[in-house]
Amino acid sequence: MPSSADSAELFSDVIARLAQTKGDAMAIISEQRKYSYRAYDDAANHFAHALTTNVARAEHAPVAAIMCRNSIEYAITFLGMVRAGGLSVHISPRASSHEVAQILAQTDPDILVADPPCLDLCERSGLEPQVIRLDVGHDQTAQSQAYTNFFTPKHIDPLARSVDPHQAFAINYTGGTTGRPKGAISSHRARAVSALASAQDFGLTANDIAAVTTPMCHAAGLFSWFQPALHAGAACVPIARWQVNQFAQLVEDLGITCAFVVPTQLRMLLDDPEFSSSKLRTLRLIACGGAPLPEDLIAQTQEFLPQVALYRAYGSTETGHLLSQSPAQRAISPDATGAPSPYIDISVFRAPGTPADQGEIGEVATRGPHLMSHYLDAPEETSAFFKSDDGWGWTGDLGRIETDGQITLTGRLKDLIISGGMNIYPGELEAILNAEPDIADCAVFGLPNAKWGEVPVAAVVRTPAGSIGEQTLIDLCLSKVAAHKRLAKIFFVDAIPRTAAGKAQRHILSARFRP
Repeated sequence: MPSSADSAELFSDVIARLAQTKGDAMAIISEQRKYSYRAYDDAANHFAHALTTNVARAEHAPVAAIMCRNSIEYAITFLGMVRAGGLSVHISPRASSHEVAQILAQTDPDILVADPPCLDLCERSGLEPQVIRLDVGHDQTAQSQAYTNFFTPKHIDPLARSVDPHQAFAINYTGGTTGRPKGAISSHRARAVSALASAQDFGLTANDIAAVTTPMCHAAGLFSWFQPALHAGAACVPIARWQVNQFAQLVEDLGITCAFVVPTQLRMLLDDPEFSSSKLRTLRLIACGGAPLPEDLIAQTQEFLPQVALYRAYGSTETGHLLSQSPAQRAISPDATGAPSPYIDISVFRAPGTPADQGEIGEVATRGPHLMSHYLDAPEETSAFFKSDDGWGWTGDLGRIETDGQITLTGRLKDLIISGGMNIYPGELEAILNAEPDIADCAVFGLPNAKWGEVPVAAVVRTPAGSIGEQTLIDLCLSKVAAHKRLAKIFFVDAIPRTAAGKAQRHILSARFRP
């Protein structure tokens, strides 16, 4: 790995530099409010001073829990905590009261920054009385009085303290597709490397206006898009709630040039009855991650938005950004997920210490300064992630290396279906189903079977006009895979349960349809 990864500029330093060199350029745009790089830098310093004035715990750095939708306040709090030498805890607004209670008990925050519904949920989940509550308001048109008052008196000078690159500065919780969410702790250095890799992979520039449509509480929205866009000197548009019409209007009004979305968002955009390519004419790039990107969705994007370069993206809470695939790379290996950044060391292994052969399916692993340090209060899970004890972090994803060096993901190790002793990868069957025009979404999972141990089945969402039947789909898959991979059953459903990051929650489907 090039040594330049180790010298990647830290987020706080990036904003301080841009505040000096292009201070009047826009950093954050949110409907009726705009923050230049200088104003963003100043606001973060205000927050840091206010935090250190109101919180004095000698035993450790201040901790802020953030539980709200994307907003300017989210961006200010995040950078303000960095300037204060603190730790930010990112909680999904969709988290259950049980999950919130666990996270609050684990992290013991000094301050909670939340919108009203999330603030109420935290109160009910056992928020300690001494925790400072900051209500960011219901919408993005004005800063709430509670948040504004926190900054009085104002100090714009940075605090006289240096940032340790290896210090923990953020805790992001995994999507919890298979069980209790785990808090992944990242250092300043780790996410600086991710930002550098992501910004360069996607070709983000200071001329871009980047829509932040995926939740900033997740690594994809915060570390694979928001931070990289600012690293490139672009302007960011935090979007609180995904609404197709609102997004299209913002693109037209603000001249948005790029966005990070999950496949479901992209399909909603293109399938909208009021879709207007003219409103989206300034878009030049869409990065799509969080779930597999179906072939028909790629074709539809090329047809409806021919000026847009559609990138595949892959990463995780524990690793940050890992892979991207440009249209040019897709022309060489259409099914691949992408190629690693020069700053990212990634490979595929048959077993720890034994690399897989080219084209052979194995577990994807990565190593380097971009990795999380550990899971909070979870030593066994941390050991499982770093199971080879040689610096490699094991993603749990299955994949293979193509002849051109790109990596193709084939599924999750935990999603692997073993039927009659034979391995079946859900991703292979899902790719066949997703290519069918009558199918809007699908997920393949295993169900117990007395003879075979388990058999593959699929939950399928048909398009509004789709009428394809169960046997037709079973026969379609059987014509393209070995007989032992034959789908035993098709369940037609209204929607596939997915996490906020777009990942299918197969355990929910398995529980629902288990005989």
